Amino acid sequence: MRQSTKVSIGFVIASVLWIGFSDTIFATFFPQAFPTISLWKGWIFVLLVGVALKIELATEETRRAVLEARLHDLAIHDPLTRPFNRGAFFSHLDAAVERAPRKNSRLGMAYLDLDNIKTSNDTFGQGSGAIRTMPKCD
Repeated sequence: MRQSTKVSIGFVIASVLWIGFSDTIFATFFPQAFPTISLWKGWIFVLLVGVALKIELATEETRRAVLEARLHDLAIHDPLTRPFNRGAFFSHLDAAVERAPRKNSRLGMAYLDLDNIKTSNDTFGQGSGAIRTMPKCD
């Protein structure tokens, strides 16, 4: 059960118990000043507030889940080029190296070195380093 559901249900139960207790006492001691319709106003109010609270807490949980997913993504991917960052790459590489002998398979890796990428990033900006071609620097 989600936390928002637990909070909403707890609020509704506590409110219903309080309204039931206080309404009974007020209705007993002040019967003319406390018509029957007043009993229902409190119950409807509690239910509406409980639903509103559930919706708000569920929205917050959804926002939090989206932010946690984004943080997880930023923790393992390079924000500029989107492949795994260095830490995630070595973690996956270690796992692949350990898995290869167990599965009796081979492991291969390709390495791509881009010349003058720093010059391209400094000249055109990091966002265009992969898009533009660099002029030949002799």
